This record gives sequence, structure tokens and C-alpha cells, in this order.
Amino acid sequence: MGTGWIAVDKTLPFKPEIAVLARVLKITRAEVVVACFRLWAWADDMSVNGELGELDFEAVDEAVAVKGFGEAMIDVGWLEVRVDGCFVIPNWDAWNSKSAKARILSARRNSRLRRRT
Repeated sequence: MGTGWIAVDKTLPFKPEIAVLARVLKITRAEVVVACFRLWAWADDMSVNGELGELDFEAVDEAVAVKGFGEAMIDVGWLEVRVDGCFVIPNWDAWNSKSAKARILSARRNSRLRRRT
């Protein structure tokens, strides 16, 4: 399922959601960023579409090594639980689908070509 890499926006540490998560979880922004990365990397290995199946908050917390992380991610809108109990990462297709990764790689390639000319 996973490709060995995930896309992470370089502005991630400065997003308001990171500040909220840090405050609620009583950890640093850097620790929140690492926990987000862990969740998204874990999800990349488990899913092709951002659906994580029927988990519980404890499983999410254990995956990122931060107690309360799953519920806090729901509060900021970066994780959802559908009515059927399936955990879902919103906007997965924009960042980590095969087509999103292909777009990112293409943009990098084009950028390098432009710099050469």
C-alpha cells in the first residue's frame, strides 16, 4: 500500500491546528509534528484511500505514542470517524494518493529541469 514516502507540507509546524494540538495535549509543536508524521506514515502503510478501518482511539494513540492524540485530531478536523466506525483521514487524496504523489514527483522533476535551463 505505502510507497515508502509521504507528502508533508513544509508549513506544517506553523499551522494553527498544530498549536491547538500542542496546547491540548500539553506537548511541544515539534512533538505534534512528529506524531502527525507517524499517523500519516502508519496510514500510508494501512490504506490506499485514507480509510483506516474500525480502530479505536487507543490504537491511534499507541501508533503515534501520544495519549489523547486521536481524539485531539478529531477536534481539529484532521481525523474523522464515520457513522460505521471507520477512522478516516480527510483530504487523503490531495496528499497521499498515487495520483497526488505522481503530481508531486512531476512538479519536482519540472522544477529541476527549469533550474537547469
